Amino acid sequence: MNLEDNDFLRKKVDEIAMKFSAGEQGRVNVSAPSAGGGGGGGGNGNRASGTLTFSTPSGWQTYHSPAPDVPILTSQVVSPDQAVSISVYDIPSNSSQNAMQLVSQYFSQNNMQLEYQINGGRVTGNTYYPSYGTSFKWIARIAPVQGGYRLIAVGADSRYYDQYSGVINTVYKSIK
Repeated sequence: MNLEDNDFLRKKVDEIAMKFSAGEQGRVNVSAPSAGGGGGGGGNGNRASGTLTFSTPSGWQTYHSPAPDVPILTSQVVSPDQAVSISVYDIPSNSSQNAMQLVSQYFSQNNMQLEYQINGGRVTGNTYYPSYGTSFKWIARIAPVQGGYRLIAVGADSRYYDQYSGVINTVYKSIK
């Protein structure tokens, strides 16, 4: 499938990139809920705790625990046009491979298919939505934290990933 060049999206990417270079970005601190907090909601186990920071341009919206059916999804940060998102997962696991298998299991239970490759602390992947016929391409960092692993993924719909790759890579490189 070939995508034609799109002036509107190119201008949008340039606008977002300008916000990065103009110093309008902010550090986003995402803290995991402490282990054992809250009731109900099976599958929470011992969540990782700690702080993770990454830079986003101004105007991005943060959502905490955005998907009740996926309790390991701690936070999601979304661009104003909703084309790019950053997802933070806190996963009770003893290895990065087991952590990704748990993420895949949650996705499968929610009618999504996960395809990924781990290379050290870098993970690249695609999330397929068969019922919609679309996919979401992403890059991520995964690291051990107290109580498990933390995965921070940033990406976009695969049809627009290349057009937003500058913003995606800037956010990815800022993850600390």
